[in-house]
Amino acid sequence: MKRIIKELKNNSNISISAAAASGRGRMSGLHEVVQKDPIKFIRFTCCGKRIHFWCNDGIKVSSLSHEQKRSCPLCCTKYPKSHKETTKRLRPWVEKGKLWAQSMLGQKYYHGIGVDQSYQQAKELFELAASQGKSTSHVHMQMVKVWIKVMREQQNIMRQHSKAG
Repeated sequence: MKRIIKELKNNSNISISAAAASGRGRMSGLHEVVQKDPIKFIRFTCCGKRIHFWCNDGIKVSSLSHEQKRSCPLCCTKYPKSHKETTKRLRPWVEKGKLWAQSMLGQKYYHGIGVDQSYQQAKELFELAASQGKSTSHVHMQMVKVWIKVMREQQNIMRQHSKAG
């Protein structure tokens, strides 16, 4: 971790906060910021931790080896090679009750990324995350409900046309 922070500090386009650069382990000074603005951070499915997008971009342009750039900067686990592998990594987090994982897996089911598309599965995962207080899950849950309603209406219309024809 200290080596990555050193690499980021050497990149003239990037500045590191004093809390992060002090080398106090897991960038504890950034933890509160992560909680407040999740849109600016990338989540790693291996360890469940997050870093700011600019940190991630800084790692990509750093002088770290190609092997180091293809691994999580926080736990050194290799990045998943497919969407299915990412989904596989998410499932233990979902089982542990992590709402970020429930929401992320719900999005995968909603869009059919790494899993067979299932609006019902997505709805259940979004409801689970929303019941724990994840506000974006409320929005996703409403999208799924609307989509399910639209699909049912289309199915009813198709049945009526097939009966009339």
